[in-house]
Formats: sequence, C-alpha cells, structure tokens
Amino acid sequence: MADEYQKLYDNFRWHVPRDFNIARSCCLDWAPGLGHSHQEALRWQQANRPNQSVSFAELGALVCQLSNGLSKLGVIPGDRVIVVMSRPIEALAVMLACWASAAVAVPLSPTESEDTLVVKLKHARGRLAFIDQNTAQTSLAAIARCPLIQQVVGFDVRLGSVMSWHGFVARQSQQFQPTPALPSAPALMVWPENNQHLFTPDTALILPQQALIGNLPGFVASHNWFPAQATALQTTLMPWVEAGLMAAILPALYFGRAVIFDQSTTLTLASDASHLSTTPIRWCRWLKSTNQTTPSSLASVALIGDQLSPAWRAASVERTGISPNLAVYIPGCGLALVQSNQKWPSVNDDLYLTPGFKAQTNPDPESSVAGQSTTGFISVARMDAYGHTNPAQYVQAWPQKASFDSQGLGADALWLTTDLLAETIQHQRFRIFGRPDHMVPTALGRLNANQIEQRMLHIDEVLAAAAFASPQKINALPSTIVVVLQLSPETATNQPTWRHEIGLKVRGFILELVGSLSAQPPKPLLIKTGFIDHIEYDQVDQPLRQAWNKRLKLADIDFLPSAPLVSGSRPHR
Repeated sequence: MADEYQKLYDNFRWHVPRDFNIARSCCLDWAPGLGHSHQEALRWQQANRPNQSVSFAELGALVCQLSNGLSKLGVIPGDRVIVVMSRPIEALAVMLACWASAAVAVPLSPTESEDTLVVKLKHARGRLAFIDQNTAQTSLAAIARCPLIQQVVGFDVRLGSVMSWHGFVARQSQQFQPTPALPSAPALMVWPENNQHLFTPDTALILPQQALIGNLPGFVASHNWFPAQATALQTTLMPWVEAGLMAAILPALYFGRAVIFDQSTTLTLASDASHLSTTPIRWCRWLKSTNQTTPSSLASVALIGDQLSPAWRAASVERTGISPNLAVYIPGCGLALVQSNQKWPSVNDDLYLTPGFKAQTNPDPESSVAGQSTTGFISVARMDAYGHTNPAQYVQAWPQKASFDSQGLGADALWLTTDLLAETIQHQRFRIFGRPDHMVPTALGRLNANQIEQRMLHIDEVLAAAAFASPQKINALPSTIVVVLQLSPETATNQPTWRHEIGLKVRGFILELVGSLSAQPPKPLLIKTGFIDHIEYDQVDQPLRQAWNKRLKLADIDFLPSAPLVSGSRPHR
C-alpha cells in the first residue's frame, strides 16, 4: 500500500483553472443543476433546537442576493468584509458572496472578546460588517471603537443604526454574475491560531481563491478518497475556523455534497452522515458514550489533529469498523500532513506528506536526543518537488514587517516555518510530536498534553481533562505535571478512597507515556491531580491550558496530595 502512496506522490501535479472562483465551484455552479437544486446543501444541528437547512438552490439564491447587496453598498474587488456571526449557514453565505464579488472575507469567532475584536477590526480595515443577535453586543461595542467601519448589517438585530438582514436581502435580485478575478486573488483574511512565536500578534494571513484547490488532495485522502460513498459530511468545526472552512466545509461543497454543522453539546452523528470531520477529543468522547449508535452510512472519519492514542484507535475500529485518519492543518498553509488508512495504512500512526506538498524538519536546539538531525520543526515549501507553486499557501502576511525574511515568514518566503515538532521517518513520512503550546515540558523531557488528556478519558468518571506543567522559575524546567479533571456529577464523590484511586489511575497513565528511565531526573517529577467544575475549550477543542498555567489559577483547583513519579525513562517526544 505504501507503494501506492509513492506513485500518487510522484505523479501528482498542481493544476489551477484559469477562471477558478470558490463561490462558483462550491455553490453557484451546483444551484441550478437539475440533480442538485433541491438537494440539501447545509444543515445546522443545535442542542435542543430544531435543525435548520437550505438546499443548493436556496443557498445559491441567498449568495446572489448578498452579492448584489454588497455591490449596492459599494464593495469592490479587494475590499474586506467583516463577518462576526454565530449562525454558520448565514456566515458561510456571506463569505461565498464576498468571493463571488472578488472581495476578501474576514470571518471572526463569535466568542471573541471586545478588545480582541478591536485589534482585528482595525487591522482588517474593512468598511462593512455582518453581525447577528448573539454577537451584537460585543461586536457593536468593538465597532464603536473602529471609525473606519461605516455600515453594519445585522441578523435579527433591531437597532436603528444597523441594517436589517432580511430587508437587505429581500431587496436584491436572485441572479448574479460572479466578478472576474484571478485564482491567486486575495479571498480570506485569517489570524493564525498557531505559530504565534513566529508572527507578531497583529499579523494576519491572506489566502487566495485557489487555496481551496491546495486543500483538496489532503481532504480527499484523509476521507478515504472522497466523494466515494459520500452523501453528507458532518463537522463540528464552524466556518469561522480556518481549518473547518478549508479542510472540511468548502471541499465537501466543491464535490456537491451536503455539509452538516454540528453545534450540539456532544457529538451526535446524523443518520445520513457518510463522512465525519471533527477533532480527536470530540471523537474520543463520542466513543466513550454508550447511548449513541453508529450510522450505517458512516464510511470515513477524519480528525483535524496530530494525536490519537492507540487505545482510542482500537476502540474506534471495534465500535465503527473505521480506523480514523489524522489530518494536520497548518494555518496559512493547508492540509500538509494526512493519513489515508484505506489507501496506505500508517506505520506507528505516522503521517504522510500530502501529494503536492514538500516539507522538511529543521534542527531543534531543545531536542533531548543530542545530534539527532531528523527531529525538529517542520517547514513547508512554497514550491513542490517539480517547481510548481503550492496554491494552498497564503499570498500576503498583513501587515508586512521588515523583519520578515526568506526563511519562512514573509509572503515571498521560500519556506513556511511552522511550530509543529516532528521526526522525519522517511522522505515523505513524519512522526508528529506536537506544537509547543500542546507540550508539557518537564525535567524528563516533553510530553504531549493531548496524549495525556486522551488517556484520562479512559477513566469512566472523567468528562474532560487538561494537562499542563506547573509554573516554575525562569529558565528552570518544571518538575510538576498538573492534570485537571472534570468529573461526571453522577459519579463524583469526595470519598478519600475513591479520590486516591483516581490519583493512582492518573499516575499510572502518565507512567505509560513516560516509559522507564535510563537515569534519574535531577529532581523528583510530581503528578498533581485536581478536580474542577468545568474545562473550557477553544474553537478546535483544545483546552485553554494557558489560563491554568498561572500561579493564581492553581489555587482554584481541588488538588489531591501530590507524590513523586517513580523511575522510568525519557519520554517519547
């Protein structure tokens, strides 16, 4: 099977149509088709609320009305349109309208704070913003501090200063001819969720129309050769998340398949979902649940992440018959590393370079293995092995900084340096260790917090977990691993014996990750197990560990007595 991968990789060539437009390929070309006009395009699943859906024809009509409305408001090619909406169907429709008009969509998370919004709104320099009733209070407060924004359209926002969404749409024609634009024209403005140590906080990446083309190979491979057996793609990642938009939503629409947005509190697989795109932690929770059945139509599971423990992979195969594929989405770069277990089964859960991508590892000065040059941070080339430009990568870093150079930051850089730590196994195969903000540095080496947290979910009473290193003095390696657990109210108890057993399980699981030590650490490594009522997660289901990695926060945790970790070995990086 690996030979099949090599053949695919060697024979792959990029091809971008001269007139490619995301809106046309994902919506407007499908809307009038006899076989698609009445088929469902988007569905929104919410907790304790009726589902909402639109057909391809309805979505196409809405996109055309919004496009005509943008034109009436004076939006021209290259203008930036702000989208701060909590409704995924309408938010995506606005973005499609921007691309049909050759404008740049600027989607922002509906949970952003006012101060964060102000910074991004000022850097975006847009004149028009779309909001809804759930984002209105924070958005309007931020917009009031950004005088450049002159027009606001609101869904169910009843204020004299805000144009009504329904009135704005109803006055427009349902016919629109997409504005001509090059495939390399700017289309999407995003702020990288990772690589913050490489980019200054005010740096945004601008992706071109053709970025979708660059993500199709990784999407097809990680979904076991989509659209084979495909009816609908269900995803827990929303349109305002770059990885969700480029690695799940738009690719599925490109192939004319429905997208199901799942915003329920727990992953609830739709009966007609053939493919699932979610995060490893969401999938582990679903596997842990006992009251949900696997749809007979489910053919593929792609997890946007770099870690899935062997135990959960085995549980997935046992329960669904499917071995999930990991897919690593690099902000501003695309689906660079994927698995496709149906086509080329992974060895030791390694990930393969997506056909059309070229990458290498740069030496890591903090590597615990002296002189091991195959371990370091991954850099992705702008050109493939045949000299063709990778269409998935950003076309501009905004605002440009004089410090950007050709080693990996500027829009003219030859390589995009990432913060993804990996080991090169073969020329196109990598073993992923994780990102710095997902690592737990200790005197024994670096552990992956995702692995620890996934392992904690094997404890029956645990609903959620977060792992981090206890803060230490500057330049001192932490000697304490803190594991915070959110327990099921039905099973939680303050019985000392029960709490002691939970602590032993936590220590045992970490010992499994650490292995056996060839030498004693400079000081005993402590494991602190704590209990809290709620663990918050970001848009890609990563615990907000930084909020706990402060001394003041530690006082809020109900800790068990800590104990030293017995001897073991240097952990796998």
